[in-house]
Amino acid sequence: EDPAERQRLYTIMAEEACDRWQQKRKRQAEEEDELNVKRMRNRREDAEHEFRELVAGNMKVLIEFDWPEAAVALRLLREGRPATEGAQRQLSEAEREAVFNEVKRDERQRRLEMFVDSLRRGAADDASVVAATAAERSFDEAQKFVTPLLPGGEAFLHGVPMGDIKRAWEDWRRARLMGAASALEAWLRGCEFITEAASDPDALHGRGQTFEALCSRLAEDERYQRMDLLPGERRKLVVQRLQEASKQMQQVRRGAAGEDDSDDD
Repeated sequence: EDPAERQRLYTIMAEEACDRWQQKRKRQAEEEDELNVKRMRNRREDAEHEFRELVAGNMKVLIEFDWPEAAVALRLLREGRPATEGAQRQLSEAEREAVFNEVKRDERQRRLEMFVDSLRRGAADDASVVAATAAERSFDEAQKFVTPLLPGGEAFLHGVPMGDIKRAWEDWRRARLMGAASALEAWLRGCEFITEAASDPDALHGRGQTFEALCSRLAEDERYQRMDLLPGERRKLVVQRLQEASKQMQQVRRGAAGEDDSDDD
């Protein structure tokens, strides 16, 4: 065998072995890097979870704080808890602030939802009809109405912006009034007073003595009274029902006239 050929083959085999070894080392290094990244991610996730629990567990106090005040309070709470303190070194100041703001936002939302739920539950109680109606009229009345229904009373809403509470009340009131409008509309369809007034042309446009007299009679019913906050919308519903009744009466008269013509033939 040619020594030169043998040397060439040996060189090729050595190079291939070296390549395989380098590839193996590269894969090992990549796997180790990936493992380190996972470990760091897990440590960070653990630290975030622990910090989130710390914030959530003390949100009753912290909800009224902004981050700078909360950061001081949380440092005091962490004293004497080395495990928690060590884990949270994995989080930067910005990351801790982001977690705090998120937990605080969620807690505010939870309290707003409970505020609205208490309004709904209170309004559904037959014994609270008068108070619930007053709560529709005034935000101050709504606060008085719902405070006894909240855990902790008035303090439950501390830390929740007043603007957010008022918007939640407005949404609740809007839904209540929409329900009241639907109830009035359904009642008017079967109301006998409507048919009596539908023959007056002025009443069909929401004016005249007949229309005003009709409204006075309707006002004796609580379904009409519930719409006191929206008199324009209530008037519109009454006029709409009068016009519908007038058309129905005209159709009946035309049908009767057609039958009379057929009889004459």
